[in-house]
Amino acid sequence: MHEAFSRLDHSLGDVITMLQDEDGVGSGGRHNNLLLAKFRQWQEELDIIRTGKRTPSRSPSKYEHRPDEDDSQEGGMFTD
Repeated sequence: MHEAFSRLDHSLGDVITMLQDEDGVGSGGRHNNLLLAKFRQWQEELDIIRTGKRTPSRSPSKYEHRPDEDDSQEGGMFTD
């Protein structure tokens, strides 16, 4: 189990690094920031689980996307 958590942590770190690199180039905007925050949150929660400090609550985090947020300004993820 420890090895699986380590691989997951490493993969989350890789994704965080890629998102940070993209953000430095100026692509992604708000959508990229939300993704970056989500992956960082997952990495923090994984660390909490691995160290046994506490079990993450199921209450929404400050980074979670709320359905009532206005997405009319954002385009789709994929382009032609």
